[in-house]
Amino acid sequence: MKKKNLSKSVLLLFVLLMAVVMSACAPVWDQMQLYFGGSSAQNVRQQYTQMIQDQRKPLLVSVTLSGECDGNIEDYVSIENVYMKDHFSSGAAGLVGVPVRVSFHDVKDPELAFVYDPDKLHGMPEKNFVLLRANEKQQRYETVRLDRPDDNTYTVTASIREEGVYTLVDAYEWYAVFNQDVSEFEYEKE
Repeated sequence: MKKKNLSKSVLLLFVLLMAVVMSACAPVWDQMQLYFGGSSAQNVRQQYTQMIQDQRKPLLVSVTLSGECDGNIEDYVSIENVYMKDHFSSGAAGLVGVPVRVSFHDVKDPELAFVYDPDKLHGMPEKNFVLLRANEKQQRYETVRLDRPDDNTYTVTASIREEGVYTLVDAYEWYAVFNQDVSEFEYEKE
């Protein structure tokens, strides 16, 4: 009987010891998988923010790309102010901020957020924001559906699918160039 209890005690002690060792090694295993190119058990939603400081077009304060990815999102995302570098996008009618080149890979459900300075709107209502993506191969712009602007945080967001150059424009000026009805976007500039 004593021998049986001793065997049970040794077995229980062994199981507890293994549980402690395995739980201590789990974070190390996750890090080894990330380091050697494996994936962790789950993607984590993260964000990468690029501050925008351009006195020529001071409306934009920052641009953020958020999405799910393994590892550090900074390794997967790049946002660059291309005002006057990308002449196609810099010449868009009604340009209200700087065009930005957004590059990313291995990011799921990417969302782009533009933070703007409300004092730089010069009377333009927030509902007039239109987000364009430059299709340089076809020399045209594609309209990207925006979520409603948040006038508490001064943020305009959109879900995106592709990399590219994104530009915010004023709907009144943009659509007027194409002789479209702009009466719903009219306002008095300051």
